[in-house]
Amino acid sequence: MIGHTMSTYRQGRLWLLTVVVLLPVLLTGAPDHLYMSELVLFPSQAEYVAITNPTSQSISLGNYYLTDATDTVNGKYYYNLPTGADFWSESSSDFVARFPDTTLSPGDILIVGLARRSDYQAEYGNPPHLALKNDLLSASTSVSTIPTRPYGYMDDIKGTLVLFYWDGSAATVQDVDYLLYGGLDKAVDKGGVSGYLADTPVSQQSYASVHGVDQKMIHSDEGSEPASGGNGITGHDETGEPLDVTWDVVDKTESKPDITAVQVSPANPTTEDTLTFQVSVTDESGSLSVFLVTRFDDVRQEHPMQEVSTGNYSFQMPPPEHAGQLLYYAKAENGWGLLDSSIVQSVSISEPPEVLTIRDVRDNFDAYDGETVTLRGIMTIGSGKLRTDRLSAYFQDGSGRGINVYSPSMIDLPRSTDVEITGTLEEYNGVKELVISSYTVMGTAPVPDPLSISIEVLRRDPAEYEGTFLALSGRISSRSDNIGGGSNIDIDDGTGSVTIRIWNSTNILVNESGSVINDDLDSLLQSGNMISVKAVGGIYNETPQLLAAYAEDFAPWQEGSEWDAGVSLDIAPYPFVPQAGETLQYTFGFPSGVRLVLRVYDMSGRHVATLFDEFKGLSRQITRTWDGRDAAGRLLTPGQYIMHLEGTDRETGNVTYDLAPFVIAVRF
Repeated sequence: MIGHTMSTYRQGRLWLLTVVVLLPVLLTGAPDHLYMSELVLFPSQAEYVAITNPTSQSISLGNYYLTDATDTVNGKYYYNLPTGADFWSESSSDFVARFPDTTLSPGDILIVGLARRSDYQAEYGNPPHLALKNDLLSASTSVSTIPTRPYGYMDDIKGTLVLFYWDGSAATVQDVDYLLYGGLDKAVDKGGVSGYLADTPVSQQSYASVHGVDQKMIHSDEGSEPASGGNGITGHDETGEPLDVTWDVVDKTESKPDITAVQVSPANPTTEDTLTFQVSVTDESGSLSVFLVTRFDDVRQEHPMQEVSTGNYSFQMPPPEHAGQLLYYAKAENGWGLLDSSIVQSVSISEPPEVLTIRDVRDNFDAYDGETVTLRGIMTIGSGKLRTDRLSAYFQDGSGRGINVYSPSMIDLPRSTDVEITGTLEEYNGVKELVISSYTVMGTAPVPDPLSISIEVLRRDPAEYEGTFLALSGRISSRSDNIGGGSNIDIDDGTGSVTIRIWNSTNILVNESGSVINDDLDSLLQSGNMISVKAVGGIYNETPQLLAAYAEDFAPWQEGSEWDAGVSLDIAPYPFVPQAGETLQYTFGFPSGVRLVLRVYDMSGRHVATLFDEFKGLSRQITRTWDGRDAAGRLLTPGQYIMHLEGTDRETGNVTYDLAPFVIAVRF
């Protein structure tokens, strides 16, 4: 790694400065400030120190200092710099140097040659970022604290190198990083010095081993140095670092993995999103393990990252269970046992935004009328079916409600199109419309399942179901073709009747010339036939209708299920309140070839209603509902009643019957 440009030196264990106070457990033993990551002591003209910025912020170095000028014999220490006296040894082989006004970016490493620029370049082929003799400044204006000798400042056997900070006016300096190597002779303890807290006692300090020929010293992390109560720039006790553990001696050719900051997508995730983390790592050892480290809800986890292409690693995390702040970084260990970590980053997990639904719009249409909104849904009736000169179609979302989408020009939106539409809400002749201003096709999706309702429910509140994809069934009572450019098919399900409107423009039954073009559908849609239909609820002249546009939405239908017994009647065993809009569900069975009459009586035997009187050719069991109204359409009063089912066999004249009591309750 020697001699590379600054941008290539993205190494060291990198952490996020801004979360130090909030997450002391996470950051224990990890640097949250500049630290020295490499040191080479010889040859003398090629000495250098590498300084890493492991934080997420650019750091200006103008008030940072570097020194090896500790003189324990004569009591001269760097921390006396604010006093102007006894702050350096004054030896020709020692220095106290201030950095020039330069900035170290997040994750970058600064190479400082501890001699002349030309000496470093002669040894390694490229210049350092800064050189002691060429770029660094004296710590004093009255005397030069960088002696005139060209090189050979660092002791090859034992010594101290300190990176510290002073703003030029404070009464004390702040330790940034502290390296003691080869022995305790040059150790520093500020205990008892005015303005400073006590450092780790010298006898309890540790020191790093000195490297040999063609080797270097590298700094993996700051281990378990005390994270509070010290004189460090972030409150650490830099003298308490286990230097014998955190500094290693390796070959000069060995280097840590070079790891970039982790990228996460989506950038603004919600609790519904899967998070994808990606990182690039380069390494020369031939063996590499990469992990994503996360902390969420104070739980730290390590996740193996998979190599998806050469040097590129990825990990996918399932959607978080709830909102919160997720901290993450990547770490890599190579075949030489050397570690690197990316900077610690954070991403906010939020709850998904509340999505405006078609049901919201319809339920509060007075508030939305004239407003511009964005809705997403699936086309239930596509373009070119209801109109051929402009867009008039329908789409529906997961709320179970649909709405007309309109544009004065034709837009190609076939059925099953998943589309996001922005437009203005309007109402025209009872039809609620979204007038399109822009749209984005998201893909295709299955048409939503239709809502199964009775004709009685539809007729009671047609505005509620206008625009919604519905499923109904019943007997065709009449049919008329070529009425205003379409066919009207009336069906009755026993609770009421409604018109199915099939426009000739759909080209599924009668074409625009007025000719039948689908014999199978024509045969099915004849008076007396039982059919099921899927269609969109519509309104015409304030009356409900069904808009059908696809032949596959029609099918033959037989009410009820198979039945192999005689006349039978069952009522749901609970009172009901017609005044509250409730209905009574009843199930009746019958054999083939009978005339069925279902009547309701009060407890005095007075007839109050006939629910049906019809001939049944095939044996079936059928379930229907009743709204509690008498023959004149009036709601019955609370009390006890009897439902009576009578079946008369067409061939024998035999009469069989069944009855069931029920209660109409009082509305509270």
